Order: sequence, then structure tokens, then C-alpha cells
Amino acid sequence: VDIAEGWDVGTTPEAMSDDLLLGLRVGFCGCLSTFSSWNSSMINLLWNGHITQALVGYAIGIQLPIISYRAGQHAAVYWFVWRRRREVRRAERRGGYGLRLR
Repeated sequence: VDIAEGWDVGTTPEAMSDDLLLGLRVGFCGCLSTFSSWNSSMINLLWNGHITQALVGYAIGIQLPIISYRAGQHAAVYWFVWRRRREVRRAERRGGYGLRLR
């Protein structure tokens, strides 16, 4: 029995490709169906003469993902800086990183 092979179960590119493709398919189909239903709602508003509501809907639908993306970036940077500062404070209290030899 090879112990090293026990760590490599399901981690080959061939084994992971099925899971990756399934995730990509599900994500793509979910995005596509959501976008198409939103877009068809905006087109129905245009056809019914509600031009202002359709334009506001398009503006919100385009700006909201951009704002959410930027908010996520800022949250990630804040989280990283907070954790880094906490880690440095802990290391300073312990006397440095790594193992202490006595």
C-alpha cells in the first residue's frame, strides 16, 4: 500500500474535470436564465410604453452587479488587512513567527 497515493484521491485533472464542467454548466445556465428573464421583463415594459421604467430597470440592472463587485473587493481587502494586523499582534505577543526553541 502506497501512503502517498491516499492523498491524491480525486485530485487528478481528469477526475476534477467532471466536477468543474458540472459547476460551469450550472453557473452558466443559471446566469443565462436570470439575465434572459430580466431582459424579457424590460422588453415587455418597452412594448407596453413604460419607457422610463424600462430605462431605470436597465440602469439598475447594469449598475448593481458593478457596485456589488466593488463592494466585494473592498470587503475582501478590509478582511485581509484586519486578519493580517491581528496575526502580527499575536506574533508580537508570542515573540515572533514560527517555533520557539528553548
